[in-house]
Amino acid sequence: MAKSKKQKQQQRFESRLVSVCVDDRGSVQKLSAGQSLEVARALARTGSYKRAAEIASEVARQVPKFVYPLNLAADCYLLLGDLVAAEQAIESALAINRIDWATLRAQASLYRQLDRYEEAIEVINSAIKMHPGNEVLYENLGTLYSELGDYEKAGRSYTAALKCNPHATNTMRLKADLPEKSLNAREVAAAERMLESEDLPDTDRRNLNFAIAQTRQQVGDSEGQIHHLHAANKAHRKTLNYNMAQETAALDFIRSSFAPDLYNSENEWQSRGHGLIFVVGMPRSGSSLVEQILSSHPEVSAAGESNALSLALNELSAGRGWMVAVRELFAGDTEAKLKQLGDSYLRHTERFRTRTFMTDKTLGNYYFLGLIPLIFPEARIVHTIRNPVDNCFGCYRRLFNGSSWAYAYDLEELATAYRCYQDMMRYWQQLFPSRVFNLEYEALVSSQQDTTRALLRHCGLAWDDRCLDFTANTRGVRTNSFGQIRSGLHAQGIGQWEMFRDHLGPIISLQPFDPDEIRNRAGS
Repeated sequence: MAKSKKQKQQQRFESRLVSVCVDDRGSVQKLSAGQSLEVARALARTGSYKRAAEIASEVARQVPKFVYPLNLAADCYLLLGDLVAAEQAIESALAINRIDWATLRAQASLYRQLDRYEEAIEVINSAIKMHPGNEVLYENLGTLYSELGDYEKAGRSYTAALKCNPHATNTMRLKADLPEKSLNAREVAAAERMLESEDLPDTDRRNLNFAIAQTRQQVGDSEGQIHHLHAANKAHRKTLNYNMAQETAALDFIRSSFAPDLYNSENEWQSRGHGLIFVVGMPRSGSSLVEQILSSHPEVSAAGESNALSLALNELSAGRGWMVAVRELFAGDTEAKLKQLGDSYLRHTERFRTRTFMTDKTLGNYYFLGLIPLIFPEARIVHTIRNPVDNCFGCYRRLFNGSSWAYAYDLEELATAYRCYQDMMRYWQQLFPSRVFNLEYEALVSSQQDTTRALLRHCGLAWDDRCLDFTANTRGVRTNSFGQIRSGLHAQGIGQWEMFRDHLGPIISLQPFDPDEIRNRAGS
């Protein structure tokens, strides 16, 4: 078959030689643009989004008018939460080709992260008109509608995607996650047939098993549900490059780097951080619910999972990671570096700080939580807690974006990581117990008004009835909790793990987090 003009142009671009740094040693290699981008894609698949974005950006610089590396860079920056860099890459790509579907998809994703859903939907619909057979665009449209709580339109969009490509397994998984019986009998049968293939890629096996597990839950088939959950998690774990030792290493590093006397002195910007509310904890612990409650207050805007503090630390360490940044921070000139971190954080969150208060629900901030009182002494910290077995089972039932929470797909690793998280939070609260408000999910369900009042009081917010009516909040929910948040508070998720007790082994023995114990230890 003769190649199209576009394919020939793509081939010419990919054959161009470029000089890129493809490893951590800084050595520059001469590769074709196509080879360089394959390295970048491989890095992105393992979660090394920053390095992938850097390589893609360098290819784009050396091969002008080549839109693909700009799209790849934009996607990686979006996953990192670096919206400024993502926007720059998208604008450069649009200047080359205003109708490229991947560029338009990235632009819609940027608007989505900025909570500009109307614009995101408009961009995707425009792209669909130009590329009517593209299932990825319909899938993205479905995700936008599901996060807004419009499940009817979300379902129609996913159905349209499956008409374009009946083998789109990720679309099947997303459609299955919609409330009620969202996959029809024909779609479930198709998923089961595909699973019979022995050479099915792990990503497809993962998607199909998560989808079927959800359908089994909807019909009350607990044995079928747990069988497919185990299969889904096993398939996804194979795709991840993750070493459990990094969790224990992080805990040891925290204990050796953050001493109690750090929190006894004052710095010159004691008033900095007023209005910042950091929500931390494990995923599936009720954090999205807390952010929805707080952002229902007229004085509060929401940044979601901004990743801004991590980006600031990466800038300080020149991309060498948060531990290197902390070492350099305390090696000398600490006050100037703390101010630099604060300035960088505020720059990355500027678009979200549209009201007096702003929530940042980057859950992984618990790794470097000790920096927040040093950078922003007036910031408030909310720690969301849930029964550990419910919490871990909630993680095990869902696929997270990118390579985040890589330990969630193996029960042994999940149990170990949860204990490390508990030890980290215990240590932080021994250092600065009065700064952290521990919000228990079960208490919120059983005593909504009292718990909400305590939450608002800790954050320095006046009472507002709209915080009780958080389901009326129209902002998009960009997490796995979109369905639960739209349905309001209920106890359905409490104790759900009990029927799977015989299948959950390592996480059954996890002990609850006891906030009173922390307060008592800190005071002794």
